[in-house]
Amino acid sequence: MSRMTSVNLKIMDKEFKVKCTSEEKNKIADAADLVNHKIDEVKKHGKSVGSDRIAIMTALNLASEYLMQKDIVHQYEKTNSAKISKLLLQVEQSLQELKEPQDKNQLETLKN
Repeated sequence: MSRMTSVNLKIMDKEFKVKCTSEEKNKIADAADLVNHKIDEVKKHGKSVGSDRIAIMTALNLASEYLMQKDIVHQYEKTNSAKISKLLLQVEQSLQELKEPQDKNQLETLKN
């Protein structure tokens, strides 16, 4: 069982204390760093001045990036699934071809 701990984060100049498992601690800190980086990008490239608007634009940007990556993974899985199915069919056909001569030999033996 994972031991519970907490991590102190600073996002948009506000302090947050988040409870998590010891295994999650580094990932949560990395996520906060990413959020801060994306906030800085929104501030630099946009005219957003209100903290609510900056937070919403950052959330939208992160969600958009997530959905694009999710689509890429889905397409990758779909492509690989088709390739795997094709390979399995080729293996089955090859095994069948290897088995057929043995069947013919057995029939010849039974006829004699």
